[in-house]
Amino acid sequence: MTALQHLKLFNASNLLVIDGMQEMVSHLPKLTHLEDLQVYNMVNGMDEDSVKGLCEIISSQPHLTTLRLPFNDFTSESIEMLCESISKLDGLTHLDLSRSAFDEASMNALGKVVSNLPILYLELYDITWKSSGFEAFVAQLDDWCYLKSLNLSHYETISEENTTELGSELSKLTSLILLDIRCCEPDDYFILLEPLKSLPLQVLFLNAPPDCEDTETSLPLQVRCVS
Repeated sequence: MTALQHLKLFNASNLLVIDGMQEMVSHLPKLTHLEDLQVYNMVNGMDEDSVKGLCEIISSQPHLTTLRLPFNDFTSESIEMLCESISKLDGLTHLDLSRSAFDEASMNALGKVVSNLPILYLELYDITWKSSGFEAFVAQLDDWCYLKSLNLSHYETISEENTTELGSELSKLTSLILLDIRCCEPDDYFILLEPLKSLPLQVLFLNAPPDCEDTETSLPLQVRCVS
């Protein structure tokens, strides 16, 4: 199996204990042709030793182009550790760190990763925003002009103030063709549309009031209202 290029590891029940993590660390580096690694709900993102083990695995796979690590509940400190290893993946184009926590320091660390690597597809849904994390995220958008896909979906909505702040910077993403902003209140629907007019969007997901129908706008796409 050393020629394996795609590997998805998914756990529907208990997280790996440290022994299981060490077992992964001992075997996965043998997959020297791996390009796509997906680890779903397996790592205890709040445990430093488990995260260090995952960092070892990532560092052993220099050919990765896709790295999906959702539902591992990484803390802000864990994200900073991961970013050190991810930053060495020179060919990475797809990154998923969904259901993690971000504060200002960890978002700045991710910002450097996304800016310095050829990442085109970024998944950040169900993010827990810690102190100044959201503000730091918005500040990164100026340097992410080559992103093609960004997912910010969340079951909890952000404030009108944060929506306005986000809307003011979305126009910086001049290569974006897919955007999921189902993290905003339905009543803030129109705050977001004006900044998007200059973007080459083909797919847009957003929340809208219950009485909203699919809407033709001056955007070069049909907006799908999700209520």
